[in-house]
Amino acid sequence: MIYHPSYHELAYLHPNSFTPDRGVLYKYDLEEKGYIVVRFSALKAHHDSGAKGISHELWSKIEKSFGDYKTVKSVENEETHQIDPWDIHHIMAFSKMIISDSQTMTIEGAVLGIPAIRVNTFVGQSKVIQELEEKYKLAFGILPTEEELVLRTIGELLYSPDTDATWAQKRELLLLGKIDLAQWMIDFFRKKLCE
Repeated sequence: MIYHPSYHELAYLHPNSFTPDRGVLYKYDLEEKGYIVVRFSALKAHHDSGAKGISHELWSKIEKSFGDYKTVKSVENEETHQIDPWDIHHIMAFSKMIISDSQTMTIEGAVLGIPAIRVNTFVGQSKVIQELEEKYKLAFGILPTEEELVLRTIGELLYSPDTDATWAQKRELLLLGKIDLAQWMIDFFRKKLCE
């Protein structure tokens, strides 16, 4: 078994591989830090059996807390996506935060330096997300039953004047502690070919 000090998502979202394009915002009439990305997972895969995410009732309460922020929604298995798939990481990179019941998009938001709030019953079951929550403090995992905590966390992040700068600093610490996975793989296979 081979281990590496990185995350799968840093193979395509490390700054050496990905540079967010502000021009994509104009395509969707969005302003930097003026919108929130929301991702709803279908939670219908075999490994999702019994899992719960953001209910309609909780979403209604969350949405009311946004004030003037726009919402960019992505709903798995629906063709109502507002954003083309090839633009989503650019949109995420300039968002105020991501709220999701998706594991992957939580990690993607966190490694992009965006506050990532995950609301599902998988809290405490993913070592990668736990590290992002506990060591780097880039993400939050909250159970769907903890509605007050969900709303309080969103409010604190949205209305604190320090959130954007704080998350940029946290991301820098993350990048110091992790490698560029794409470059590591290239170097690894080059070395193997030469052996």
